[in-house]
Amino acid sequence: MNVVKNTEILYFTSPHCLFCHVVERHIKEIVEETKLDLKIREIDVTKEPHLAEEYHILACPTLIFPDVTRIVGNVEKDELFSVIFQFYMSISSSD
Repeated sequence: MNVVKNTEILYFTSPHCLFCHVVERHIKEIVEETKLDLKIREIDVTKEPHLAEEYHILACPTLIFPDVTRIVGNVEKDELFSVIFQFYMSISSSD
């Protein structure tokens, strides 16, 4: 089993997923607008199915914020910003 650094967001995606492109755009915009130093690991479930199985991924997109939450499916940008900010604060306070 791979050990995930709890400072890394896991982003499970698929090339055939329509919502994945929307969520990816939201992520890029949020990071660009906020200048937050975040580690986001994009995982293509078609190329790394063992990781999808390991993390019990049943749908794409799925974002895993270790020790905070998991988001499955399409998400509004403001909701995603809120979760990213909460995650960032949790990893900042643990330094």
